[in-house]
Amino acid sequence: MKRVALVASNKEYAKVLKNNLNIYFLKFIEINIYDINDVDNFNYFREKYIILSSYTIFQRVKNKVKKEAKLSIITLSLTKKGFDMIKNIPYNTKALLVNIDYRSCMQLITEIFSLGIHHLDLVPYYKFGSDYNKDINIAVTPDEENIVPEDINTVINIGQRVISFNSIIEIGMNLGIKDIINSKEIIKLKKVLLQQTTAYKQ
Repeated sequence: MKRVALVASNKEYAKVLKNNLNIYFLKFIEINIYDINDVDNFNYFREKYIILSSYTIFQRVKNKVKKEAKLSIITLSLTKKGFDMIKNIPYNTKALLVNIDYRSCMQLITEIFSLGIHHLDLVPYYKFGSDYNKDINIAVTPDEENIVPEDINTVINIGQRVISFNSIIEIGMNLGIKDIINSKEIIKLKKVLLQQTTAYKQ
């Protein structure tokens, strides 16, 4: 069984991602979870396969990755529940889109737009204490409420997103698990994504 390092900003989020990955890879891999503090305390990853929760994490740990290691930075997708919460925000609302870094903010804003939600003005916000237009009193965040400015009146927490289909395929390829594309779990995921896409367009 292949050993994989999974790194996220904190252990709780790493556990969520591990559970998500185990749906597809439980029979093939053993996942060791780390947060940033853990990585700061060792010289190099022992694992040959490394999965990171964001580009910001990559910037922090890249010097700990051996040259022969295979690396994946996951991308995430909205759940149907999260999509519905955003869809129900009133038209022409200007809101902060709060996430862990600029790249993650823009990835989520782009995903929201690509799913047909064009009626909101979403402003990226990723660092607590940063300046922003004080006329904005609503924030949308994927479970990153700790970054939301204290004087924001309304916080819409759309919950943690799930690992995207493309990331699952990429991770499977990096791990050399050729059967993952045709596995029952992936076929099930394709059906769920198709149902969600249909629901988004309604």
